[in-house]
This record gives sequence, structure tokens and C-alpha cells, in this order.
Amino acid sequence: MAQTHFFRSASSLSRAIQSKRITSVDALQYFLRRVDVLNKDLRAVIWMDAEAALRRAEKADEALAKGDIWGTLHGVPMLVKDSWEAEGQLCTSGGFSALGNHRPRRSADAVQRLSNAGAVIFGRTNMPMLAGDWQTYNRRYGLCSNPWNLARTPGGSSGGSAAALAAGLTPLELGSDMAGSIRLPCHFCGVYGHRPTFGVVPTRGHLPGSPGCLAPMDMVVAGPMARTPQDLVLALDVLAGGPSDVSLRGGLQAHLPRPTLTNLRQFRIGVWVDDPLHPLGQAVGEKVEALVQILQSSGATVKVVPSLKPFGMRMGTLRDIMNAFWPLFGGVSSNAIPERMVSTLKYGLGPLLGALGRLPNASPVGLDGHRLATCVTD
Repeated sequence: MAQTHFFRSASSLSRAIQSKRITSVDALQYFLRRVDVLNKDLRAVIWMDAEAALRRAEKADEALAKGDIWGTLHGVPMLVKDSWEAEGQLCTSGGFSALGNHRPRRSADAVQRLSNAGAVIFGRTNMPMLAGDWQTYNRRYGLCSNPWNLARTPGGSSGGSAAALAAGLTPLELGSDMAGSIRLPCHFCGVYGHRPTFGVVPTRGHLPGSPGCLAPMDMVVAGPMARTPQDLVLALDVLAGGPSDVSLRGGLQAHLPRPTLTNLRQFRIGVWVDDPLHPLGQAVGEKVEALVQILQSSGATVKVVPSLKPFGMRMGTLRDIMNAFWPLFGGVSSNAIPERMVSTLKYGLGPLLGALGRLPNASPVGLDGHRLATCVTD
């Protein structure tokens, strides 16, 4: 069986399974083997139930043989971030001790929609405790590394998700994002991610908040992660809609409009090239300049600016934005994090990181390239 089928997009894999060129069982066994070989160094995948996944893959193949297609992801194996509840799976939100043996009886709405579309969810990916960092470390599952360079971080908080995609351990992932938790790891690992508008994808069953909580956390969104942009469209079509308790009864439903702009000549693009709070490295700056040239030569209207103020924004620098964001982050997060951390979230990024370093159980990440922040363990 040609392995090229398995390392392609989720869309391609789905077509190959539905056309019976490969089986769901073959695809799952391929990814299980890759996890077995590669994950020891990556620590991207932290929990699997291969037997349950194989039973579901076998049922997917049996259904297909009878002409029954469950959905657009029929038989496609995939992983999900450890922040998402999945029925019967161990869900610890990055090794948080209060969730040490949490096995929910009901899947998160987003996870259930992937399953309803036919996905075979065979495991869970690493993340910082309670999704609270831009790298991926926790005391229970250890340090997740970037598959392109094991001495570097994959980012966070969906770092295990991005690392697993880049290493070919899964064709699709479900991440979550409040402050870059999908976008940053995708950037670090060279994969694709989408942070939808708040409320487009339901977040019931995301940890944090708390198990059984029905109210969504403000600013937290669920979003797909993949190796191709086409897979983001595929997954978002599956995920989008109101809370399941409402939409399944014919209430709130999502009908996402298709893009109206189809050619780069139709776009006006602003490029914010640098900021004194986090100066751009030379290598990255050269890539940004090359991208600007490609966009301009393709007919797009591109405006390069030193800050956001030329676009009429009152908060024109990264420091302005961070000083506004962190008090909001503290208020939103305070119902879902340990009490001793709450006071560190009130006054901006600098006091936050400084306070984390003074906590008695705080432990810095021990490898060069991973020292983006100080990790807090409960």
C-alpha cells in the first residue's frame, strides 16, 4: 500500500477511503506506527486508545462496504488537543491534577461533530497546563518538541497538535485559541490553522472552563488545524454551528458564506513588519519582504507600516495591545485557573511573567529554544 496516500491532506485521505483505494483500518495503522516510531522524541501524542480506534475503523470499513457513508470525514483517523472532552478518553487539560483521571461521559460539541462526520479519533495531543502558555510543557506529560528541530518549541498552547501535524502523526487536528494558541504553533511548525469568529464553533466541553460548564468562556474559540488550507474549509464546514443542544432541534444553525474575493488583485493587504517590543529577526524579516514582493507582483495592493496607527487604530503598537489584552485575559480566565495565579493576570505581561517566576512550584523549561516563558505547574 503506497504510503503517499496517508501523508496527503485529510480531504485526499477521505476520498481515498470512500473510493475504497485504501481502508480506514490501513490508514489508522499507518498513523499508529508513525506515533510509535516518532513520538518518543516529540512527546506530541500523550494518550491513545488504539483498540477502540481500530474497532471504529473496522465499523467504518464495514459501513462503506454496505454503501453507508457517515460523512465527509468517513474513516479518517485524527487526533484532538487534550483540552477537548471526548467520551471515555482521559482528558486532563495538560496534566492539571484536578483532572487527573477525568473521563467524560459526553464529548465536547466540536469533538462530537467530527465523530458524527465519520472521523476516527484515536488519541490526544500535548499542551501546557490549562492551555496557559506559548510553549508546550507540563509536569505530567513533559516537554513537546518541534519536529523540524527538536531543540525548538512547537509553540503553544496547541503545540502538540501542530507538532503532530507537521510530523505526519495525524492529517487533521482540533485546536483552541484565545491568545494565539492555534496561530502561533501553526506558524512555528509550518502547518495551517484557523481561528474562527467567536461563537462560530461551540466550545462546550473545552477545558478550561470546568467539566459540565454550559456557558462558553469569552474569547475562547475552537478551530481546525491541518496541513492544507483546503482541509481547514472541510473541517470548518463540519464544526460550524450553534451549541448542539440548540442546533439539533432546528434552532441556531450556521450557513457560512463562501468567499467573495477570489483573486489577489481584489485584495488590499496591510503588513505590520516590526515592533520594538518584539523586534523581527533578520531571517524572518527577509521572508516577510519576499512575501510582500510576491503579493505585489500578483496584483495585490500592499501597504507596509511600522505600526497599526496608519490604519486608524488607537492601539498602534504591540505594547498597547498587550496592555489592553492581559487584563481582559485575567478576567476571562480567572474562573478556570488555580487561585494563586489570578492576581498575576491583572496588570499586563511583564508583571505576569515576573510573578510566575516567583511562584513556589514554577519551573523554567530546561532546553534552549524552549525558554519562551516560565511554565506553571499545579
